[in-house]
Amino acid sequence: MKSRRKYLTGNNLDETANASNQRAAAQKLQRADVAPSKGYGLVVDGHFKTQYNSEAAASKAAAELLSLFPKLRIEIYDASTKVRTLVK
Repeated sequence: MKSRRKYLTGNNLDETANASNQRAAAQKLQRADVAPSKGYGLVVDGHFKTQYNSEAAASKAAAELLSLFPKLRIEIYDASTKVRTLVK
């Protein structure tokens, strides 16, 4: 019988290092369901969804989402003032 063990040599070692780097980067991401500490967040039906660096980008995304789904309640959360603004 041939062994099914996979040895870490050459390309396999590089793939393993890349996978661990990707996991580390994913762990550094802020959770979407928590209020952002800086920038602007999109709140859809009371749940934080995405974060943006500028209010213009958040407004554009909110307008696009509202054009597709007009019954959603969408707000833009400003992290510096901790205020939510309803988008109509």
